[in-house]
Amino acid sequence: MTQQRFGKVIRLFAPLYLSNECINNCSYCGFSRDNAILRVTLSIEEVLREARELKQQGFRNILLVAGEHPKFVSNNYLRDCVAALHEEIPSVSLEVGPMEMEEYRPLVAAGADGLVVYRNLRAEYL
Repeated sequence: MTQQRFGKVIRLFAPLYLSNECINNCSYCGFSRDNAILRVTLSIEEVLREARELKQQGFRNILLVAGEHPKFVSNNYLRDCVAALHEEIPSVSLEVGPMEMEEYRPLVAAGADGLVVYRNLRAEYL
C-alpha cells in the first residue's frame, strides 16, 4: 500500500533542537532536569538560521525536538517556530511533550505535518 501511494522513496529528516529545557527527570533522556548541562532555547531567528543551514545541506524534512518545559517551550513558541519554518521548509514535524488533541490544532494550522511520539517502555512492561 505504501509503495502504491508513495512509490519507492526514503524520507530522511534532520532534527532541529529547539530547547533542552525540561521539567522531567527521565533516566534515559539527555534533557533530564537533573543533568548538569547548559540549558538553551533557540530564538525564532536562531531556529530559522539552523533550518536554512539544514536546507542548504539538502534536508527538506525537519523534526523539531524540544524538552518539556511550559515556560520555555509553550504552545505559542512551538506554533511560532512552525509558522516561521513553514514558508521555507516543505515538511515540519514535531517531537515534543505529549499534548491534548486541541493543543495540536494550532501547530497543524501553522504548518506542522508530522508527529513523532517517543514512548519509553520500562523493562517490567516488556
